[in-house]
Amino acid sequence: LTIRGTLLARGSAEQPVTFTSNQTTPKAGEWVGIEFVDSSRDAEYDANENYLRGSMIQHTVIEYAGKNGNTSVAAVNTKGASPYIDHTTIQNNQGEGVNINGKTIHFTNNQVLSNLGTGIYINHCQGDGSGLIDTIIHKNIVSNNKDSGIIIYTTGDCNPIISENVITNNSNNRINALAGGIHCEGPSIGRPIFTLINNTVSNNSTLACGGGVKLRWTQYHALQGNL
Repeated sequence: LTIRGTLLARGSAEQPVTFTSNQTTPKAGEWVGIEFVDSSRDAEYDANENYLRGSMIQHTVIEYAGKNGNTSVAAVNTKGASPYIDHTTIQNNQGEGVNINGKTIHFTNNQVLSNLGTGIYINHCQGDGSGLIDTIIHKNIVSNNKDSGIIIYTTGDCNPIISENVITNNSNNRINALAGGIHCEGPSIGRPIFTLINNTVSNNSTLACGGGVKLRWTQYHALQGNL
């Protein structure tokens, strides 16, 4: 499903919108996923970070996606786009749960479970110059994913806040120097600020260093109240 305009997938806790396989016994990778391209309508927020308009996925289930031909891909993939994703379950996908490429994201109250790739992968996070917080990863459960729970690569002008998440039982079985739980990496120059507040990070593993958390090339970071 390629989004070039606006997607409003807005269910409720009792009746979520479901994107899934049509097979009786589904398995990971039976469809590609949801892709937002640059022309799609970005989510917009007020000064208090409340959603106003634009693409939204809320109270939704996205499962058994993540394969394009012989290639593993993210179940939700953004290419220079910025939807709002909230109260959504992303599970049992072949590739990454979410791949955010090149823009900000508000990703809140979600469950990212048992994906065969990274749970949340943010690549080349960039600020948008609005003065608002660039990237918010808040109150999510990220569990039982392969290739790490959360990975964030950022430029010098993006300052992500990772708060009140539960990151548990994720693993990275590749020798690629990435953490098992949360991996944050900035550029060799520039001054991104990674803020980790009140997260619970437990029972994650890696073949490299940083089973729980790894901060690499982050000239500034703030850690507070994490377990």
